[in-house]
Amino acid sequence: MYYNIHSMRNEGFSKREIAKRQELNFRTVSKYLAMTPEEFEQSVLKKRRERCLDLYEGVVVDWMKRYPDITAAQVYDWLKEHYQVTVAERTARRYVEVIREKHAIPKTKDSIRQYEAIDDPPMGQQVQVDFGEAWVRDAYRSRHIKLYCVAAVLSHSRYKWGMWYTSPLTTTQFVRSLQICFDYLCGMPKELVFDQDPLTRS
Repeated sequence: MYYNIHSMRNEGFSKREIAKRQELNFRTVSKYLAMTPEEFEQSVLKKRRERCLDLYEGVVVDWMKRYPDITAAQVYDWLKEHYQVTVAERTARRYVEVIREKHAIPKTKDSIRQYEAIDDPPMGQQVQVDFGEAWVRDAYRSRHIKLYCVAAVLSHSRYKWGMWYTSPLTTTQFVRSLQICFDYLCGMPKELVFDQDPLTRS
């Protein structure tokens, strides 16, 4: 269609004549005449990527209904992690907006958490344990990879310890990492304070 429009234009047909003969909207003809071949190719690729996301509509809808406050960035992250989707984050963000409108799933705000300052516990009393993840550039493969971290902070001294993994932590790996942490700290605290992140795999 794009090349037919430009061919007819080169032959001297007006936009209205092209629209009539090709049975197209006048604006469509104008839009394609204003596009270079490279821009047209990019627009086609963009539509293909967006159609690719339609394969995961059911999964995305399920995530959004289970976690109404989920962000487009989180959806994009999970699609890459679980299904190796290769679309741009901006494409995923637009897709999430379309899904919210199509299925009437409003984004809810997180409930307000109450914080209160407490006195530092005595030395050796408590360690806070948390999980994290980060995208980093793999210098050997010239691509980005996702790393997973378990971190511990001594509540009294704020002394920190951490360990990185190249795949999501399993329960076995988490227990082993704590053993390594205690060896590094030369002891085990009286209590551990954990984040609420679940570890579902053995």
